[in-house]
Amino acid sequence: MTFLCRHGSSLSFNRIITLTTRTQPLQRHLPKVAVTHLRHKTIKAPPDNEEIDLNKPFKFSTSRAATWKARQTFGGPKTEKEDQLWYQPFVVLLSLGVFLVYFCILRDENELDSKLNMTLYDHIEGLEEKQLELSLDYSSDPAAIKQRLEELRAAKEAGSDSQSHKDN
Repeated sequence: MTFLCRHGSSLSFNRIITLTTRTQPLQRHLPKVAVTHLRHKTIKAPPDNEEIDLNKPFKFSTSRAATWKARQTFGGPKTEKEDQLWYQPFVVLLSLGVFLVYFCILRDENELDSKLNMTLYDHIEGLEEKQLELSLDYSSDPAAIKQRLEELRAAKEAGSDSQSHKDN
């Protein structure tokens, strides 16, 4: 495949892109295409009789490229309101309101909701004990931490004792 690109001699920003194919099977499916893209901007192009020196850099701030927006390249609307229907905000607001009423008020609680109400310590066994041991090293007043740690260890021993009685 060969892509050819040609610029107008007066920097009119007309672009002609021609797609040609060299392989026989592709020529049947992809005919020659010519696309012309015109940019309509207010910045003036240099007159036709003025020669442009291609060895010098172009001044970006006075060129048409300075006012070109990416939205124009991709074919989007000129403004956000232009492509929006007048009733679209009301439909979105109503849909969001109905969803929130259903999700927050009308929906019954399930087991996933009850799991979300549990603490992380209830989900991961031994996490609270390990975290208390770590915070014991860095605490300036470890009395409350030691008390809670002893409560956890006593509950753990009581739980293991009840398990051993059930096994017998």
